[in-house]
Amino acid sequence: MKYKLYSSAAALGAAAAMLLSAVDMIPASAAEIGETFTDNVLTYAYVDGGVSIVGCEKSATSITIRDNISGYPILSIGESAFADCTKLTQIRFDEGIREIGDGAFTNCTGLTSVVLPDSVTSLGDAVFYSCSALTELELPDHLTELGAYTFAYCIGLKEVTLPSGLERLPGYCFYYNLSLSKVTLPENLQAIENFAFVGCYELTELNIPAAVKEIAPLSVLACAKLEAISVDEENTTYMSTEDGVLMDTKQSTLLLYPGGNPAERYTVPESVTEISYYAMSGAIHLKEIVLHDALTTIREGAFSDCLALETISLPKTITVIDNSVFADCTALQSFTIPDTITAIGEYAFYHCTALTDITIPASVASIGAYAFSDCSALKEIHVPTTVAKIGDYAFGYLAADTESDSDADADSKLVLQKDFVMQGHSRSAAKTYARKFDVKFRQTNFPIALVMGCVSGVLVIAAVVAFVLDHKKRKKLMPAAADAVDENKITDPAAIQDANYSSILGDSDEGDPFDRSYGFIIEEEDDAESLNTEPKTDAEDAVDISAEDEEQ
Repeated sequence: MKYKLYSSAAALGAAAAMLLSAVDMIPASAAEIGETFTDNVLTYAYVDGGVSIVGCEKSATSITIRDNISGYPILSIGESAFADCTKLTQIRFDEGIREIGDGAFTNCTGLTSVVLPDSVTSLGDAVFYSCSALTELELPDHLTELGAYTFAYCIGLKEVTLPSGLERLPGYCFYYNLSLSKVTLPENLQAIENFAFVGCYELTELNIPAAVKEIAPLSVLACAKLEAISVDEENTTYMSTEDGVLMDTKQSTLLLYPGGNPAERYTVPESVTEISYYAMSGAIHLKEIVLHDALTTIREGAFSDCLALETISLPKTITVIDNSVFADCTALQSFTIPDTITAIGEYAFYHCTALTDITIPASVASIGAYAFSDCSALKEIHVPTTVAKIGDYAFGYLAADTESDSDADADSKLVLQKDFVMQGHSRSAAKTYARKFDVKFRQTNFPIALVMGCVSGVLVIAAVVAFVLDHKKRKKLMPAAADAVDENKITDPAAIQDANYSSILGDSDEGDPFDRSYGFIIEEEDDAESLNTEPKTDAEDAVDISAEDEEQ
């Protein structure tokens, strides 16, 4: 058997004894696939065509893996085989290993250097996840496949040259590699997946090869020192501007603004109609962003984590504020929402801690969950009646660690902002939201129904009071009227009327009632004796006629 296991403190004799012990543990007859055996340091399992290392003694410090054991080729390292071997500082490989499985060296926090043999073609997910002391890494040219999180949290890794056979850079590959300052991408690389570079704070430049045809929208995030992105001139899909901004070749979509660009002001080119997902996120030096009217689409998270951003105005060509667009813009104090906006997405202004003034126009119909949560300087907001939907915790809540509140649930992420007031109509989504989430509410509409009810009540009361006063007045005047009748001997009017009619219809001593009505007497001269029969002289007739004429 040619297998040898070396320990940093072991003598040659001890190594020989271990080899003899290992030989005794190997089954003499052919074993079934999946059957395991151990040499007290490494554990093996039979696989088709050879064996795979599936475990390691946690106390091991330095290991060299040969190409075979007892004639069986060592083909692979299995899933989590060396996981949590925190004392392991060095590992060497002979040629022969082809595949290294998921999490094979996860959390080997003492491992400082790894050189993989040319025979390795595939690394699984999270192979070197959280190998925090790893500073040197050499990858073989024949390596064609990397898994997600392969080098995530390798915070000591400074430089990496990816092999020429690699065509896809997987997601989360260099997730929070805090010390990574340089990555050389292979010429044959065709795709960079989401979150490939996240939290690589020391990375200053990124060069995109000509073969790359796909760069995921979230491939580069929180790289605070990345000053510029350059693209090979022969690339037919992407290009970079003079200030190191990544765009498509038509310059219609802004794909990635380098977060470490030192400029404080940036004007989006007029050719751009779309700012892509998280395209300008983490641009820590920008204080002002100038947008133009040709812009029609701003995707999720476009300006999030722009910590210095103070001034930005949306053009009226934008109709939606997407999710997380201004999240964590902690220097933004005021913002004007244009009256073309119909919806505000989830987390749109989350943790904008300096925001003191914002007006929601009547064009807005919906506001997403957490849209204005943790805006500690925002004390009040008016929500128009056009807003029909308000998501959970959209207003009036703070992150639990931003305000001391002994009554807050320890497991709760948010606590009620006690000095926040929501204003709105009495019959609106704002009132419903305030009631549901215990937010203080101030009614802004005139309560016409209440006022009409009060007016009606006042009128009823006034009518009752007037009736009572009139009744008292009448009651007071009745005795005086009775006394006046007695004093003046006033006859009952009804009796007078009856007497008048009696005199008309029959004989009465009081005479003709017309005498009383008209003041003169009608005399009837039927008797001959009452007639004056003496003839008048002409002079008398003339006097009579002239008298009549004068009267006429």
